[in-house]
Amino acid sequence: MFQFQASKTDSGIRKFIKKEDYFWKNVKLKQIA
Repeated sequence: MFQFQASKTDSGIRKFIKKEDYFWKNVKLKQIA
Protein backbone atom coordinates (compact mmCIF):
# COMPACT_ATOMS: atom_id res chain seq x y z
CA MET A 1 0.00 0.00 0.00
CA PHE A 2 2.87 2.38 0.79
CA GLN A 3 5.06 1.34 -2.16
CA PHE A 4 4.19 4.44 -4.20
CA GLN A 5 5.50 6.57 -1.32
CA ALA A 6 9.02 5.15 -1.65
CA SER A 7 10.17 7.92 -4.01
CA LYS A 8 9.04 10.70 -1.67
CA THR A 9 11.14 12.17 1.12
CA ASP A 10 11.15 10.62 4.58
CA SER A 11 9.23 13.57 6.05
CA GLY A 12 6.67 13.29 3.26
CA ILE A 13 6.15 9.62 4.09
CA ARG A 14 5.77 10.43 7.78
CA LYS A 15 3.18 13.12 7.04
CA PHE A 16 1.26 10.70 4.83
CA ILE A 17 1.28 7.96 7.48
CA LYS A 18 0.12 10.45 10.13
CA LYS A 19 -2.78 11.49 7.89
CA GLU A 20 -3.72 7.85 7.23
CA ASP A 21 -3.49 7.05 10.94
CA TYR A 22 -5.67 10.04 11.87
CA PHE A 23 -8.20 9.10 9.20
CA TRP A 24 -8.51 5.49 10.38
CA LYS A 25 -8.85 6.58 14.02
CA ASN A 26 -11.76 8.81 12.99
CA VAL A 27 -13.35 5.97 11.03
CA LYS A 28 -13.09 3.63 14.02
CA LEU A 29 -14.55 6.26 16.35
CA LYS A 30 -17.49 6.76 14.00
CA GLN A 31 -18.08 3.00 13.81
CA ILE A 32 -18.15 2.76 17.62
CA ALA A 33 -20.46 5.78 18.05
